[in-house]
Amino acid sequence: MTKEERLRIAAIDFLNPAPLMWDFEHPPLNAELAQRYQMRRMVPSECARQLILGKADLGLIPIAALAAHPELRVLPGCTIASKGHIRSLLLVRRASQPLDQIRSVAADTASRTTVTYARLLFHKWGNRSVPFVPMKADLDRMLAEADAAVVIGDPALYARRDREARFERTGEELVYHDMAEEWRAVSGLPYISAVWCVAARGNLSVESITEDCIRSRDHGLRHIHALAAEWAPRMQLPEAELRDYLGNNLHYVLDDECLEGIRVFFETAASIGVLPKYELQLAANNKERCATPAPFIMRNGCEPATTGEILMAEKIALITGANRGIGFETARQLGKAGVHVLVGARTADSGLKAIEKLAAEGIEAELLALEVNDAVSREAAAKWIDQRHGRLDILVNNAGVASGAFAGPTQVDLAASIPEHELRRIFETNFFSLVEITQAVLPLLRKSEAGRIVNLASILGSLTYHATPGSPVYDAKTFAYDTSKTAVNAFTIHLAYELRGTRIKVNSAHPGWVKTDMGGAAAPMDVTEGAKTSVALALLGEDGPTGGFFHLGEPLPW
Repeated sequence: MTKEERLRIAAIDFLNPAPLMWDFEHPPLNAELAQRYQMRRMVPSECARQLILGKADLGLIPIAALAAHPELRVLPGCTIASKGHIRSLLLVRRASQPLDQIRSVAADTASRTTVTYARLLFHKWGNRSVPFVPMKADLDRMLAEADAAVVIGDPALYARRDREARFERTGEELVYHDMAEEWRAVSGLPYISAVWCVAARGNLSVESITEDCIRSRDHGLRHIHALAAEWAPRMQLPEAELRDYLGNNLHYVLDDECLEGIRVFFETAASIGVLPKYELQLAANNKERCATPAPFIMRNGCEPATTGEILMAEKIALITGANRGIGFETARQLGKAGVHVLVGARTADSGLKAIEKLAAEGIEAELLALEVNDAVSREAAAKWIDQRHGRLDILVNNAGVASGAFAGPTQVDLAASIPEHELRRIFETNFFSLVEITQAVLPLLRKSEAGRIVNLASILGSLTYHATPGSPVYDAKTFAYDTSKTAVNAFTIHLAYELRGTRIKVNSAHPGWVKTDMGGAAAPMDVTEGAKTSVALALLGEDGPTGGFFHLGEPLPW
């Protein structure tokens, strides 16, 4: 391909697309891709203009531009989005002016999509006719000209960093609204910033371009640490902050929830006359790629396995909180036993580290971003497992929290004085979320030939031991944690009874007092021993027990 025949990419000149651009900018594939693509960086609104004018063939396009140019074809698989807190999309206002009393908004000219979201939000807030004034991203100047300001991308990250310094300098108290968070609050859906689009002309190989973009995305998400290290000196921001931003705040897979978010965005914008009607049409019929929420199947650190290869695995196991401690060791031991492991982790950053460690040992694993305390996350996880695997064989409910390391009760742990919020916090993760994730995936476990549910309990949840002087835990009472584990045991008993006569077995596991962040350095057991009970119960044979409470093969009293 000659230099003139290469496809022209209009790329966004911000940090947030960096994972999508990995292969185009980093070895080993950047040299190969440079033979087929040439890239120019620009602000988001200019990307759309270049594609529309025929000066680019492929571009990261702010979604609002699609309504005016429905001829653009959206590629499946990739997006720049957020499913919660994003940090780089801000509406900043003076604390003295409520949202419904703002008279003007200075709008960053870099993205019309953000301005459209802002208009939709103000409409929801009852300030339907507030005017927007286009301005360059300079917060001081914007607030000198208007009551509020919309700032996006890297300037928004700087604005957050400098908020305390600005207050000391000006004495002006400001409120910083995270727009993705605000949109989620009113719509219940993700905030979608941009998607890959191709021009509707020529004989472009959409399938080939899509494959290149998805592969680059997957490789970029495996290299979040490297990207943060690369951009930190450039942006003069802490590497850890950028790692958190790319790994936790942003979402890069155009999954079903994001597609629904786009639909509702355009439907809402059209209903109030902000944008013309528009219905999203993907350029390629590749829905499975489109719906995959950023898991990675690593095979000895090589390329992702295919779905067909995964389905050949004997068993499929989901372990919550599997990025560290007993959860990670459970994943490792199950993987060594030939089980295909789904690593449930709250953040992509922590989960990717676990995936890399497992891959180094030759263990096939996928990262499943799962915030057990979030209903949307739980439902999305169950939906993805169903779409990708069609069943689940093993669920290990490992995720849990405590008030601190187990060094004896503190004031906050006492039944007579524990604050309500602390009790609720412990129960939310240890009990309610455990029940709800189990309920979410139970239909998938029913499809298994030998479903197994392992609930991480604790000897500290044993009422018999707590009531017996001289028992191992009689003088080790931490009220919130202990009672949450008692509740877990009650759930095990009830669920096992309800599933009697089925192929599903449900048991509680006491791992022991283990050296982990929760267990503390004084614990006598290491994680290898601590994971053994969960692994044994996960791999129970047909004649194994159900409705029991065990530690290293021995039954424990309720």
